[in-house]
Amino acid sequence: MSRVVVIDDYEPTLRMYAAAIEKMLGGEVVPFSDPREALHYLNGMDPTLCVVDYSMPDMDGVEFVLELRGVPGRERTPIIMLTGKDDRELKNRALDAGVNVFLNKPVTAEEFASHVRRLATAQNAQTDRDGEMRELKERAEAADRRLHARDREAIDGMARAYAARDSEGAAKMRLASEIAVMLAIELRCSVSDVQTIREAGHVYDVGKLCVAEKTLGTTALLSPASRAAIEKHADAGAEILSIADSKLFSAAATMARSHHERWDGMGYPRKLKGEAIPLSGRIIAVADALVAMMNARPDRPAMTFGHALDQVKRESGTHFDPNIVAALERIKDKVGQLRS
Repeated sequence: MSRVVVIDDYEPTLRMYAAAIEKMLGGEVVPFSDPREALHYLNGMDPTLCVVDYSMPDMDGVEFVLELRGVPGRERTPIIMLTGKDDRELKNRALDAGVNVFLNKPVTAEEFASHVRRLATAQNAQTDRDGEMRELKERAEAADRRLHARDREAIDGMARAYAARDSEGAAKMRLASEIAVMLAIELRCSVSDVQTIREAGHVYDVGKLCVAEKTLGTTALLSPASRAAIEKHADAGAEILSIADSKLFSAAATMARSHHERWDGMGYPRKLKGEAIPLSGRIIAVADALVAMMNARPDRPAMTFGHALDQVKRESGTHFDPNIVAALERIKDKVGQLRS
């Protein structure tokens, strides 16, 4: 349905144009004798067309158009301006301000009707196209949300499968992922990146499902062969998490593959160095190492949080990204509470 706003301070002319437009288009015609009232109305409503007179006492037509074009969403509203002044400079100012059709009075009924119908038809068609595009966008976004929910459920399923085999290891991953989220927030990562770590950070070690239980569960020092087998878990985890072509699975695979890389390039599996290591992997590396140090291993007892933090700080710039270690230091009190 068409909705046309007409602005003219002279009531008889206002009524005449309103009646003519209503007869031409049907729909709704909203008349205003005060351009400021019209602007207030147009702040909340997008019309099919505006018809405005130039000569008005408090605000002329060009000033009105400039104000209207500054309203978000009104940049493309069609505007017809009418004036009794035969002034080329005025016409140029009006067109520069955003007027679509500039008509000098007197204007014939046929010419006026032609412009009104043409602009209204074009605007209605554009509105229909915009509506169709919004609907398509909403459908696509709803589909994306469904797929994202499916991906989250699948990743959570992987976490449960891991916990069924190694509940202690799964608990360590959950704690490390919580710390990683806190680090990402402290580092002022984007909301999207923080959410990705929150949703996918608890499966970064899932590749250990491909390592023999006797190797993972040994109480003895690891042999070179056993260590080599364990080091394959980063690539194995990335392969497991590459089963779905989605942003969430891709992010999870990146964390799995890169969380054992080192800042100095001496890590595995790619021996990436410095900022060549994905940020999410650098964050998980710090969180994973901190949690690992606070748990006993065959070659050493569990460390206190303070001792583990000191060790991470000692390896800043060699094993770990210095910026992330500095972020950990800033939030150490909050992280320490997680452990307790």
